[in-house]
Amino acid sequence: MKNNIIIKIEESMAYTLSNIQMEKLHNILLSEFEKIKIVGEEKEEQSVTNNYRYIDIFISAKQVEGCSIKTLKFSNNLFIFRSIIEMIL
Repeated sequence: MKNNIIIKIEESMAYTLSNIQMEKLHNILLSEFEKIKIVGEEKEEQSVTNNYRYIDIFISAKQVEGCSIKTLKFSNNLFIFRSIIEMIL
């Protein structure tokens, strides 16, 4: 993710700076981004894992309630499809 940010900044500045200035900018960005931690990626992975865990719990509860296997498979596919759509958006 840090590399993507660096690339976007460099692309934005490409027409404004000379090659020497771009090289200096690149070095500064690398050194400054080493000092920070981006937590967005970790939270997204945890969110996806939690969603699948909740789906499994829901399906298990429905199985205990006596829902048919066909209904359980449909519910599972529906929840997985919804999770994928949410990740895309």
